[in-house]
Amino acid sequence: PKEDEIYYQIDIGSQYPNAIRKYRIEPSHLPGWNKLIVKKIQRRLEYKQLAKETKNPKYNSLQKMGKLALNGGSYGRLNTKGDWQEDPSCMLKVTMGGQLEILMVVEDLLLKGFRVVSLNTDGFDVIIKRDREEEFRAILTEFEKIIGNDELGNFEYTEFEWIVQTSVNDYLALKKDGSTKSKGDFEINKDMIITAEIAFP
Repeated sequence: PKEDEIYYQIDIGSQYPNAIRKYRIEPSHLPGWNKLIVKKIQRRLEYKQLAKETKNPKYNSLQKMGKLALNGGSYGRLNTKGDWQEDPSCMLKVTMGGQLEILMVVEDLLLKGFRVVSLNTDGFDVIIKRDREEEFRAILTEFEKIIGNDELGNFEYTEFEWIVQTSVNDYLALKKDGSTKSKGDFEINKDMIITAEIAFP
């Protein structure tokens, strides 16, 4: 971004599990499944908050484990052939509903002259003028209410100084706080890092 601009990566927190919660989705053969997912979401968000507050890697590892359990262990199983949670219609409700919500938000931003530079399944990247930041945040806060994400699934803002990107899921970025974020082709020894966080908190 230029000096008068801000580069934000905007993510919807726990988008797929949150869609399961707010659309009240559950496989037709598993009454009560939705309530279990909601409890798991709340527990994961508690660990995520503790990780931010304490900087303790233990809580970060626990929230990552919760994310994997929710995305792969619940949402991901809805379309897994032969799984006890299988219900492809539920999976389609989650993915299509979430995509339409994001497209609605991005469309509104584009119509108002904001520059969206990248779009993913659970968020988007945008470069905004610094003097429009308050307006930008107000738009997203209003959309949280419109799409039912004002309780859970809030928009999460990460400011980048720069980003090197080969695709939407392959990039290296320098965050405003000096840390880096890497995904896909730019990740190095991911399994070793997670193991070290657990073994040496």
